Amino acid sequence: MRSPLSPSDDKLNFLDVTLINNNNEIEFDWYHKLTFLKRYLNFVSYHPISQKRNTIASLVDKIHFL
Repeated sequence: MRSPLSPSDDKLNFLDVTLINNNNEIEFDWYHKLTFLKRYLNFVSYHPISQKRNTIASLVDKIHFL
């Protein structure tokens, strides 16, 4: 299988992870689209509290498993 990495770009986006080849060592980072605004639910919004908690829980899980 050929690697889609070009010689000038040592990054590969896969699912929600960016794999970075740094001197033959693999580093991991979050992948975000260029349109990502770094916004989630506003805590004072009228969303149910369960959605607010689950938003936080999903981010914690993402950090833990990355």
